[in-house]
Amino acid sequence: MRGFFGLGGNFVRAVPDRGRIEPAWRRMRLTVQVATKLNRSHLIHGEVTYILPCLGRIERDWQASGRQAVTMEDSTACIHGSLGLHPPAGPQLRSEPAIIAGVAKATLPSNPRIDWDAWVGNYALVRDAIAETYPDIFRDFNERMWQPGGFHRDLPARHRQWKTKTGKANFVTPRSLDEDADMASSDRDVLKLITLRSNDQFNTTVYGYNDRFRGIHGTRTVVLMNRNDIDRLRLQEGDEVTLVTEAPDGVDRRLRGLSVVAYDIPEGCCGGYYPECNVLVPVWHHAERAKVPAAKAVPVRILRQGGAGPKRSASSDLVSGNLLGDVASDLARAVEVGAELGLRQLRRSPAKAALAMGAAGLALWAVLAARRRIGEAGRPGGRDR
Repeated sequence: MRGFFGLGGNFVRAVPDRGRIEPAWRRMRLTVQVATKLNRSHLIHGEVTYILPCLGRIERDWQASGRQAVTMEDSTACIHGSLGLHPPAGPQLRSEPAIIAGVAKATLPSNPRIDWDAWVGNYALVRDAIAETYPDIFRDFNERMWQPGGFHRDLPARHRQWKTKTGKANFVTPRSLDEDADMASSDRDVLKLITLRSNDQFNTTVYGYNDRFRGIHGTRTVVLMNRNDIDRLRLQEGDEVTLVTEAPDGVDRRLRGLSVVAYDIPEGCCGGYYPECNVLVPVWHHAERAKVPAAKAVPVRILRQGGAGPKRSASSDLVSGNLLGDVASDLARAVEVGAELGLRQLRRSPAKAALAMGAAGLALWAVLAARRRIGEAGRPGGRDR
């Protein structure tokens, strides 16, 4: 592969086998990223690279026919309209449809059936074409996108309708009872790694370090293990360990610095966060037909890095009962991220920036003080509030 053109996303961070992919990625001649914000894929690039900023969904998009709207599909297959409300970050930003059409006009032969300029000038024409192509799903697209809650993309299986030759659900017989024939292992010391996402992340974008799904707070550098496996492997909760992939290709894939956490997970399995654990997944370990990375079944060994780790204090509301714990940690992180923005604003408008930063500091101080008082009340001899 000589070139890559990415329309959004964080492709390099999302793919498996990062230790091998990133060096290969840098050998490409051309990489182009169209994006609304920076991410790691922009740092891992080819010999010639372009980062092209574009309009975000929250920004107003004006084209030849006026203000434009786009549609989005959520995780429940519900499609609804989206209209940007904020002014664009810059006057020269183009929309994604305009960029795609521009590339098409520059590279494809002319086609009288496709009027790229008309589609860019009025996104409703694109939706009309989609509705004409898939009428069962997208009929009256431009009207239904604005109904409250949007409209559901019809999925026949949810209605027990099977679009098969027999009219029934068809099951595929596996060729083997071993689900990982390419990475088979009978060693009990080899566990099956399952990669997970926290409740506060979307794809590769991690918004925080508090996973309320699993009661993990303040970190993502953990490996979740069954208590029996912890005891059998002579580990302790809090130990710092390294995960090493057990693969037959001889490539060293490992992830260091993970803390052991006892968790209700099947014996013989362990869990770690995506995309951090992508480095452990071989690029050739995937579903046969779909080619989806087999990130739910990666054989790994767990190596202890030293003595037992420090006993960690409860950092979760679910454990400590401190209702302000997450608020304090989130505010602290917000201060770190906002410091740089504050300095920029300070140069532009010193008075406004000083007021905003002062208010943020007072809010953080109030939460931390309240959290300290609750902690004192919960300790033996603490004051009863």
